[in-house]
Formats: sequence, structure tokens, C-alpha cells
Amino acid sequence: MDTGFETERLIWRPFAPTDLDALYHLHSQPELMRYIIGRTRSYEETQDTLNAHIALRERYGFGLGMIFWQATNEVIGRGGLMPVVHGGAVEGEIIYMFEQRYWGRGLATEFASALLRIGRGELHLPRLFAKARPANVGSVRVMRKIGLTFVSETVDAVEYAWQC
Repeated sequence: MDTGFETERLIWRPFAPTDLDALYHLHSQPELMRYIIGRTRSYEETQDTLNAHIALRERYGFGLGMIFWQATNEVIGRGGLMPVVHGGAVEGEIIYMFEQRYWGRGLATEFASALLRIGRGELHLPRLFAKARPANVGSVRVMRKIGLTFVSETVDAVEYAWQC
């Protein structure tokens, strides 16, 4: 995952400082950000977010990045495994967001499945999890499809996880 990976239809690579404009394009779309933070991000907020994710990757060796449509090499989303320290152990949160025109094609399941394999096999993480707002039924469905187990539900989030 350090240098990137490919799935059947997608290419993923880690964030780079040059991704700011493409990431801002994603973060400025209300429909994409509705379930992430409930609002769009400004250019400055996107810059801060990008810098924070690059720093996390440098510290833990894995993190988020850009997702490309393999057929055209076009940016269609962002995601990856976000390092989260819990109880002294580093875990991975499965994160993804795709351009709306790519919804309903099974790409989130394809991508999240690859992240699960990488987190378990390559990174040997003790726990992988995903969270979604309860209203984001598509993401909750993806969590179930890739084999994560229900952990909890609050007003703000449904959590599913895999543990070794």
C-alpha cells in the first residue's frame, strides 16, 4: 500500500501535495460531503486536511490517497486506510468517497475489499473498521458485503469492524 495498488477497475496511490486541486474538487461537492462532515470544505480546510493525511502516512506508513478510474486515469475519488490509535494499538479505518456519477457500480465494495485484504495481509493490523452515518445506507451495505461485523450504532454513526 506504500506506493499504491490496483483493483480490477481502480488505481490508488497515496496523497501528494500536488493533489490539492483534485481533492478540493471532491470536497466542494455537497452531495459527496453530506455523509462525511455534513458540509463542503473550503480550499484552506482541504489544504489542512491534505497536509494532516500526508503527515499521518509519514508517521504510520499507510493512509489515504487518490482513487483513479483505471480506463482513463481520471480522479474519481479519495480513500484508503486511515491510521487510528486505539488502546495503544494502531488500527485502520476504511475510508472511501467516489464521484457521484460512479455510484452504484460496486466500486466502493471493490475498493473496501482491497483495503480489508491489505490491512489484514500486508499491514497485519489487529483491527479494521468502518463508520458511516446511519442514513448512508449504501456505505452500511458495503460494510456488510465485505464481511465486517456490526459493532455499534449511535445517532451519528454505525460502526462495523474486523478483528483478528
